[in-house]
Amino acid sequence: MKDINKIWKFLQRQLSSEEQQSLQEWKDISEENHDLFNDIQNIWSHSEQLEEIQLFDAENAWAEIEGDLEGEKKPGIRSIQWIGIAASFLLLAGSLLWFYPKNEKVIVEPIYQTYTAIDQDSELTLADSTIVHLKKGSAVKYFTRIDESFKERRVWLSGQGTFDIAPNDSLPFIVEVGKAGIKVLGTIFKVENRDSNDIAVENIEGLIKFYELLDETNAVTLKKGEKFIFDGEGFVDKTSRVEKKIIKPVEKYYTIQELWYNLVLNFENKIKIESYGSYDPEAKIKINLIQSPRQIIKALESNPKVKIEYIKTCPDCFEIKTLNLIK
Repeated sequence: MKDINKIWKFLQRQLSSEEQQSLQEWKDISEENHDLFNDIQNIWSHSEQLEEIQLFDAENAWAEIEGDLEGEKKPGIRSIQWIGIAASFLLLAGSLLWFYPKNEKVIVEPIYQTYTAIDQDSELTLADSTIVHLKKGSAVKYFTRIDESFKERRVWLSGQGTFDIAPNDSLPFIVEVGKAGIKVLGTIFKVENRDSNDIAVENIEGLIKFYELLDETNAVTLKKGEKFIFDGEGFVDKTSRVEKKIIKPVEKYYTIQELWYNLVLNFENKIKIESYGSYDPEAKIKINLIQSPRQIIKALESNPKVKIEYIKTCPDCFEIKTLNLIK
């Protein structure tokens, strides 16, 4: 009966992609399953041509037949025919009621359900292709399908999770966590709910709005890399402000041996050199090694003091066959 309900849900387009794959596997198990699927599909395709099915009152039908039988001394051919017709109709009615899905008996998946990562970190893909990574012990209440009445995609989080939101300009994605909400159109962010007055949000990519549920004007906008904590009243900036060291490009003179050594040392996985040599042991080349491999190769190739032969092994990878400095 469970498999039959799955078939009806498939015909009504109520199965997720994973459930459709599971149904296909069940169908391929045996010829019997395959035939059952086709029979139900045929009933479904012709159902629009059927008039509304009237439930058959078996007791009244038999009462009428018994009345006819009592009026005759012997059950003649006509009586036997009526018995056969009644039995056939009962069998037909029972078959139709079994295969034809009555609305009150079709199992419809609830529009929301809750998932808890009980034993380990888990990953969940929602109906809109949003991916949710839950830490162990965390839970999310989520939508199982997008209803026509939806004006937004809303979920509820308890614990810690990372959301990779599928873009949809017409349906903003909202995460409710404790006393705060996070609203986005498409981005990646991490949420940690320690209690209703201690909610941390770190934006990994894109732009998000972090706000108080009871007063949406009390809000902050997080850019990529920013982290804020809502303490029940306001927002505290916890973004890591690491000072980046700026390295200025410096051009230096290198002999062929020094140049080869620095290229291999600095770009071990990007630049490989099979052989090198020099027609002039004292010759030096001025070059800046704080560049990408592609920029370095271009600089060497355009320098009249350099003879270089190479092949490109990836968009930013090079295998140098020969490298020489000349007069």
